[in-house]
Parts: sequence; C-alpha cells; structure tokens
Amino acid sequence: MAKVLVVDDDPGIVSLLRRIIAKRGYQVFTAGDGKEALALAQEHHPDLIFTDIKMPDLGGEELTQLLRADPELYNVPIVILSGTAFLVDLKVTQANAILNKPFELRTVYALLEHFLPMGELPLNGTVTTKDFSPPIVDQAEFV
Repeated sequence: MAKVLVVDDDPGIVSLLRRIIAKRGYQVFTAGDGKEALALAQEHHPDLIFTDIKMPDLGGEELTQLLRADPELYNVPIVILSGTAFLVDLKVTQANAILNKPFELRTVYALLEHFLPMGELPLNGTVTTKDFSPPIVDQAEFV
C-alpha cells in the first residue's frame, strides 16, 4: 500500500486531505509542521508528500529542501499546497507540483494517480487512465 504524508498547520486541511486520500485506499500520515513532517518522512519513507508552503518554524519550502538533501528521500514527489500558488516557483522550491487552495477532489485524485505507481493504485473500479487534460488538473501546476 502506498504511503502519503500530509503536512499543514491547518487541522481542517489535514483532516480533509486525510479523508480524501484514505478513501482511495492509501495509508496516510499527518503532521502539523515541517519538523514533525521531516521526522515522519525519515521514519515511514512516504511515496508522496503534500505540504503547505507557509507554516511556523519549518515551512514547506525549507522542508522540501531538507527532503531533497536526504539520500533516502530525495526522489519522493512533493506537492506544495498554497493559497497563493502564483507566488510559488516550482524550481526554487524543488517541488513536483503546486495545488492551489481551495482545491477540488478530482484534482487531488489526479495528483495521486499521477505521482503514485500504477501498481500502487487501489483496484476499486474507479481508477481512470492518466489523462491530465486541463479540466482535470485545472488547479494543479506541474514541473
């Protein structure tokens, strides 16, 4: 089962993403800040990380840089969550995608399907092919 780490200092966002992702059959770990997220990532080696960009102490950009410097975690796909996505530079943050807040379920599902290996997707009859036409990923920006 694929593992997904969700990091945000907003408990409502964490709860919402946890429910959305778990409903698709993935194991979900959550953290309220970057320091906690780094420890969880080093312990559980997630297959995908969703992280808020602005958090106290250790924000998403700094967390991403630390993960990219870790030889065991450098290649984990990272999706930045941001209410001001137009101000986020993917190349600077070293993230794989940006998810604008507020977001739609279908965009989260499209990101899960895009970044997790096909063999890791739950076989519940709702999985679609990897068609990332603009209507599906209208709120996500990829590298």
